[in-house]
Amino acid sequence: MLLRPDVIFFDYGNTLVKDTEDWFGDIARYLAPLGMELTEDRFRIGKAAAEHYAGRYRQKNGTRTRLEDRFWFNYCKAFLEAAFGEGAGRLAEEMHAVQFFTNEIYPDTHAVLRELRRRGYRLGVISNWEAPTLPSLFERFQITHFFEKILPSRDAEASKPDPLIFQMAMSALAVKPEYAVHVGDSFVCDVEGARGVGITPVWLNERGDAVPDGSSVLQIRNLSGLLSLLA
Repeated sequence: MLLRPDVIFFDYGNTLVKDTEDWFGDIARYLAPLGMELTEDRFRIGKAAAEHYAGRYRQKNGTRTRLEDRFWFNYCKAFLEAAFGEGAGRLAEEMHAVQFFTNEIYPDTHAVLRELRRRGYRLGVISNWEAPTLPSLFERFQITHFFEKILPSRDAEASKPDPLIFQMAMSALAVKPEYAVHVGDSFVCDVEGARGVGITPVWLNERGDAVPDGSSVLQIRNLSGLLSLLA
């Protein structure tokens, strides 16, 4: 049976574009013009400090990140100060506000989005994205015009799988959960998050991993696979 939603929501990273797998290389290339050499030891120490901050924050606040808490700024600040000393923390203001990680758009993204719009589907984005850079990335990859709503967690002040970010996206497009589909690569954030509010999830399972909870879930191996699930 084919799906016939009114609205299709998408995750961003590892769904519409391929996220970096080289954090060390990307941060090293960002810092080099600033005269800062990132060694592997400094990266390991900085990453551990940043993840420690993130863990403490989430233990206190759960999956919701409040805009006034400046989560991504503080994540970068923790990294810089642990890796290079307290004085390096001054760079966090710039570092968190620029896109220094490498993203590459998947080769089928444009074609799939064009076909979905041709079929009359309304499209939106629900993304866990704490930096203020997401709109510029959509412009860079020339995909902004496909979407009626692009909702990063920075604006929602909530991160998937928190129901709030899904509810805000549905409200923005005036769609009920039973008439929506959400496509994403994270089982916890995208599949369980969508299920939690009654949206039909489609898991973009590029590696063909086993379903973590053994449940039945619609799966695709790439974005083009979505077209065969839809009327």
